[in-house]
Amino acid sequence: MRLPAQLFAPDVTPAESNPATPWTTSSGLRLSTSTESVAVSTPVAEKTQAVDHGIDAPRHCSAIAEVLHAAGFTQAAQVAARRGDDARAEEWESLAMADAALARTLEAQGAVGVPSVQLGEDGAPRFIVNAPDSEALVAAFNDEHRGNGVDTELRLFLDEAMAPGDRFVDFAPGLGFAVLTAATTAAGSAMAFVENAESEAALSVSARLSACAERVQVRGPAMSDAWTIPATDGLVIVHAGAAAAVAPLLQALRAADPAVRLDAIAWRCGTLRDADYDAEGVNVAAAVLGVLGFQHFALAVGAEGVELVPTEAVASNTMIFSVGASFLARANA
Repeated sequence: MRLPAQLFAPDVTPAESNPATPWTTSSGLRLSTSTESVAVSTPVAEKTQAVDHGIDAPRHCSAIAEVLHAAGFTQAAQVAARRGDDARAEEWESLAMADAALARTLEAQGAVGVPSVQLGEDGAPRFIVNAPDSEALVAAFNDEHRGNGVDTELRLFLDEAMAPGDRFVDFAPGLGFAVLTAATTAAGSAMAFVENAESEAALSVSARLSACAERVQVRGPAMSDAWTIPATDGLVIVHAGAAAAVAPLLQALRAADPAVRLDAIAWRCGTLRDADYDAEGVNVAAAVLGVLGFQHFALAVGAEGVELVPTEAVASNTMIFSVGASFLARANA
């Protein structure tokens, strides 16, 4: 992963998820000097033009396609959309392919879960998430597919930053969206520390459903080495959770292993609009990490794609990525 050495000036656009964009291998996280920002877009495949003959005219076909799709006639809707030169045909066909793959996996594994909005190269969901209760799973599905995505900034960072041999360690995994993202990168592995046996079991099921169980370690509350991170050949990227958790987590990790390796720490800063915004927690986390030599960045979409920028360059980010010397050295290599 090669990254230019310079950081670019402020005035960039915060990173946003793009539910229609299939997942592919990461393109490399950049530290850029450009001030231009662009939206991520996906080229639409060339369509066949329909002849304008009454009800078969493109605009009529598109209207019929929408009605058919709303009524559940998905395959017929795809045909009508293609005939109507409707850009939604490609999206519906991808969804149908993902749906079929998801159904096969759930049937074969004997468990249920919700798919990530990202797709693999084979058209199947990149990963599938299980949960201890249905309400949490339904809420996660709505956030993932009808909202802005679950843990979007963190997942984008992991996709771009992780390299072979790296390990992602999540101390606030939730349902495991970031954990499964890390475990399904080109050559990453992940550890998750969960609070109860139910979450431990659910995340283990998610890893099995996502065909990445061998790359995910789940540690529950009964583990005796709860604050120990195994050595790895690559970098160690930690998700600490909320800002207030950063200092206590660092203290616990260093108490368990004074030589613990931490190359990047992701933590939630929130925004001033959030009801639970913790200004004191943010200041303490930033100060403690700064004393330890970490530099603070936010994620943005710049002229060349996803980039890390100084935290003061953006105001709407919800995550801060504090990176150490090893991370910066590799980024600038």
